[in-house]
Amino acid sequence: AASLDGATPVRTFFAVTLPLLRAPIMVSLVLRTLGALQALDLPFVMTGGGPGNATETVALYIYKNTFQFLDFGYGAALSVILLIVAVGFAGTYYRLLAPRE
Repeated sequence: AASLDGATPVRTFFAVTLPLLRAPIMVSLVLRTLGALQALDLPFVMTGGGPGNATETVALYIYKNTFQFLDFGYGAALSVILLIVAVGFAGTYYRLLAPRE
C-alpha cells in the first residue's frame, strides 16, 4: 500500500516496518538485558571472576559476597539493588519502544 502511495523503500521501512517491530524489539532488549545482568554461570566456571576480578559480573559479585564471604545481608541488599536496576532498564525500554496508538 505504501509503494502505491509513492513511498520510497526507506520511508516504507520507517513508517510501516519499524513501528510494527517495536514490540518484538522491546521484548528482545528486555530479555537480553536481564540475561546480561544475571550472568553468573560462565564467568564463575571459566575464571571464577579472575584474574583479579577482571571478569567478575554483578551476579558473581553478589554470589561471592553472599555465599563465599557469608555476608547474607549485604548480598540481599545487592540483590534488591540489582532488581531495581533491572526494573529501571525494563521501564526505560517500555517508555521508549512501547507501541503507540
